[in-house]
Amino acid sequence: MAIGLLAAAVCAFWWRLVLLRGYLELDDMGAYHMPMARLYAQALAAGRLPLWTPDLGAGYPVFAEGQIGALYPPNLFLFRLFSPLVAMNLSVLGHVLLATLAAYACARALRISRMGSLLSGAAFGLSGLMAMHGVHVNILRVAAWLPLLILCVERAATSQRPWRWAPAIAGVTWMQWLAGHPQTTALCLGAAVWYAIFAAREGVGFWRQAGRLWPVVAAGIVLGMGLGAAQSVATSALAAFSGRPALGGGQSAFGLMPAHYLVSLVLPTLFGSPKPNTFPGEIWQFQEWCGYLGAIPLALAASGLRLRGGRRMWALAMLAVIALVVAVSPQVAGVIGGLPLLRGTRVPARALLLFVISGSLLAGMGLDRARADGRGARILGWTAAGLIVLGALGWLSHGRWQWVVGFQPDRWRDLADYAREAELWVIGGTMAAAALALRLRQPAAVALLAGIELFAFGANYQAVVPRDFYERVPWTAKVALAQGKVRLYSRPYLREAAWRRLLRERGDWSADQRMLEADRDALNYNWPAWYGLQGLRVYSALPLAPYQEFARKLALEAPPDEASLWGATGTRAIITPRYFGPAPHATAIFWVADAPRARVVGALITGDNEGALEGLLWWSDPRREAVIVAPQEVALPRSARGWARIVEEAPLRVTVEADAEGPAALALADAAAPGWHATVNGRESAIWPSDGMFRGVLVPGGRSRVVFEYRPAPVRVGFFVGLAAVAVLCGALAAWGMGLRREPSPAA
Repeated sequence: MAIGLLAAAVCAFWWRLVLLRGYLELDDMGAYHMPMARLYAQALAAGRLPLWTPDLGAGYPVFAEGQIGALYPPNLFLFRLFSPLVAMNLSVLGHVLLATLAAYACARALRISRMGSLLSGAAFGLSGLMAMHGVHVNILRVAAWLPLLILCVERAATSQRPWRWAPAIAGVTWMQWLAGHPQTTALCLGAAVWYAIFAAREGVGFWRQAGRLWPVVAAGIVLGMGLGAAQSVATSALAAFSGRPALGGGQSAFGLMPAHYLVSLVLPTLFGSPKPNTFPGEIWQFQEWCGYLGAIPLALAASGLRLRGGRRMWALAMLAVIALVVAVSPQVAGVIGGLPLLRGTRVPARALLLFVISGSLLAGMGLDRARADGRGARILGWTAAGLIVLGALGWLSHGRWQWVVGFQPDRWRDLADYAREAELWVIGGTMAAAALALRLRQPAAVALLAGIELFAFGANYQAVVPRDFYERVPWTAKVALAQGKVRLYSRPYLREAAWRRLLRERGDWSADQRMLEADRDALNYNWPAWYGLQGLRVYSALPLAPYQEFARKLALEAPPDEASLWGATGTRAIITPRYFGPAPHATAIFWVADAPRARVVGALITGDNEGALEGLLWWSDPRREAVIVAPQEVALPRSARGWARIVEEAPLRVTVEADAEGPAALALADAAAPGWHATVNGRESAIWPSDGMFRGVLVPGGRSRVVFEYRPAPVRVGFFVGLAAVAVLCGALAAWGMGLRREPSPAA
């Protein structure tokens, strides 16, 4: 019964996705996840993994970046059987449902009543955090497994034979490593370790229980990390090569949540909402800072702490407090960002996941205790009354009485504006009704009211578009596709006056989708890959180190009409910022007449990528020269004549024929990265970075056949480590099965 109710609540919450009446499109969903999903589905249909794609950033290691979740079992199933749009809907729905049911099961394992567990499941699965991260599907996938991880630790703590739960802990950890967001996975593993510290059985010596439980949890986590090594080793190698600034430490506080924003844990849109365009910050900030799990569950969790609770209750409460401190404290974020396994992480507000899961479980405990104690109803009632009175004062003031309770004028105006919206009255009214339901000993009504409160906030937040939004080819892509599968570059427009004006003037995105359409039509970030084009830009968490500086220089310094420069990058079409201005569409695309991806040229030697990029921009002739990063003793001719053409191309292999009048350099305008190897006429040859981020090799005079192949060693190492972990897991399961057979039956 409870499972059916929770499943129905999830389906009602995401009903447009259930009926395929809409598809998510906002922030990372359109700019990253959907194009990547199409590349992933195409690779699976061809019977391969997407180790490398030539369609983004002049080439990018999609598998190593990890956010696509290439080895994640549900992804292998969904994106092989369904179209990317349908598979993405099913992925979001399936993981929200998993999160909801897993939170319910975890609450039951903590001996919370069915009704309290129902509240815990609804509070977690329908929370603002889960609703906001629907467009960050990789974060959603990892977060959905967190309740099951805590459940496994709890079962191990209460079991007479805790080692039986080590494989389960390993399995959940494995799923999280493959799901595609290492930062959230690290948060989940930290929560499991924290909970294990306090999860001793009552009446059993703490250290005795710790000696039985802690090795089990540690072994399960280590084994799970080994099982996921095929992904994690490749991602770690890419992170070491990546140009992401945070990897040097300096961005650990990026996306830090302002301390005053903690009020939004009770009043989620007090400071505005991006949906009706009232939020003063960026859309991503609202999404990352949303830790709303419902005012009713939060009040019940707080009321439960006032009653006598066990060790587990206080462990969860302390975990929630730690999560809030991490989310708002720059000092704590800096310390965490400097740890070896967490170096390079940012947006510390993602720790709110731990606050939400802790608060959800505490809410179930609080409901159980409130049924037998009147203080829970009083806390709900007084909180509701306070919210209603405060809202009434704000509504009556209507810009006056700024002196009341010492509010600053701008904060008071925020409250006055908020009080004129429905949300405050919904929250206050449902809390008052919940207090009455507790008085009448009706916990089912409390759970229902909490669901209504969460539904009112998050059910219609997401920007949902019809199917033809994705399937209709924009005019920019049609013009480019008419020339074949060309490489294009969409110049940054986020600071253009026309774009900023569009952001200011847009309405509720459920009715006004101009911003979404403009972003799509400009083929921004990863959008070219969705329409079968190649993009010189790439939007990813771990951009290749040479690409990072290359993209910045192009955006700031490269003139759009310098044909020779853009030809050296293999770019055929440039979408200019004029697209957002008053000029007609015909002037929005600049065509490069000569844009060969492979060319035989002379070479200029430089010692680093920065010098190569400066040479490409300012003091070389890209039609006749390439700027090669190589030692000075490498003999490269300054000038050369000849031709080159690509005769065979696959994602992991490119074959080029070249004909040079003498020794020369072959410059291929595809990204250079670890894992690429080259042979010239069958002999291994070094790949020298050229023109800032591309590949260059030396060729002799006459005809040559150059083969570039992608053979990433970290992927092979990771698979071998994973196979070893599978062998260990199989051995553990076999030992467990033998132990079960040896146990005497109860009848004996």
